[in-house]
Formats: sequence, structure tokens, C-alpha cells
Amino acid sequence: MSTESGVVLKEQEEATEEDSSAAMTMEDYLHYDQEAFKTPNHGDIVDGIVVRVDPDEVLVDIGAKAEGVISSKELGLRGEVESIGLEPGDLIKVYVLQPENEEGNVVLSLRRARAETTWLVAAEKQTDGSVIEADVREQNKGGLIVNVLGPRGLTPAAWSRWLDSASRSRSSRSTASATG
Repeated sequence: MSTESGVVLKEQEEATEEDSSAAMTMEDYLHYDQEAFKTPNHGDIVDGIVVRVDPDEVLVDIGAKAEGVISSKELGLRGEVESIGLEPGDLIKVYVLQPENEEGNVVLSLRRARAETTWLVAAEKQTDGSVIEADVREQNKGGLIVNVLGPRGLTPAAWSRWLDSASRSRSSRSTASATG
């Protein structure tokens, strides 16, 4: 009896699988295919997985019909591709420069994705009113040249004097409270 019930269960499972596949129409399959392989648009920032790192380019799987290609120029490098530190399997964000080139690949930029992402983070911090810490790179007559999340920026001289005096008053208060 257990063998018969096992056979009956298998037949029911097969019938259920056939019913679910029969429920999908050709239109459903076409829609599923379009969803599975979306063509990215120019300007999209998408997640990808590094597939291969060559001396002149990096191949990235972004879930499109074909793999995306990042040229050494678009990696933001002046020298070797290996110096960027990408390895197969790395998850990265890339910017779509061209949805399809003459070879059918999506043309991508790592440098542009990082720059765009940086601006998005900076805009979010501005909206939140968060303070952004920046490294001072140099000083000129106009103020301080700072590195803000990657890109360079200028902090006007008037602000740097204000920040300097605020910093001194905090340190004098902490010195006074430590001695007093």
C-alpha cells in the first residue's frame, strides 16, 4: 500500500507541475524573458559581478543579455588594470555609458559610478544636515582645498577662520575645565 501511495503522490506532483506550466501563456514567457534580461539605459548605476579581469578591460555580469565591459580608461586608471584591485567575483557598482556597443556588450564605467555615488551621498548628507568631514589637501588665498568623499572642494578662507576660532574656543574651554 505504501508503494501505491508513493506512486499516487508522484503522479499528483507531476500533474501539479504540468498544470502550473500550462497556466503560463506564450505572452507570460515573453514577459518573463524581458524581465530576466533587462537592457540597462544610459546613466543607470547598476550592481554587477566581476567575471574576468584582462590587461585592457574588465568584464562584468550585470544581468543583461550580454556582459558589460569596462575599459581601462573608464576604470579611472593611468596605468595597469591590476592596480585597481578587482578580482572575479567582486560585487561592484557601475555606470552605464552605452546600452550596447557594436559587439553587443554594455559599455560601463567604474570611475563614473563612484563619482555619481559620491554626489548622491553628499546630497543625502546635505539634506539630513549632517556634517561632512574632509581632509585638507592644500591652502591658497581663497581658502582650503579639501577632499570631500573623493572629489576636491574649496572651503572659503572666511569659513576656515571661523572654524579655526571655533576650534580654539573649544580647546580653551576644555583646558579651562581641566585646570579649574
